Amino acid sequence: KWMQQFSMSQQDCVSINAHEKSSVRK
Repeated sequence: KWMQQFSMSQQDCVSINAHEKSSVRK
């Protein structure tokens, strides 16, 4: 179960990073 939670949090980090990068570019 913890593996699923870890992958979910990792996905959140990736999406957050992508969002920050796109906002910085703009």
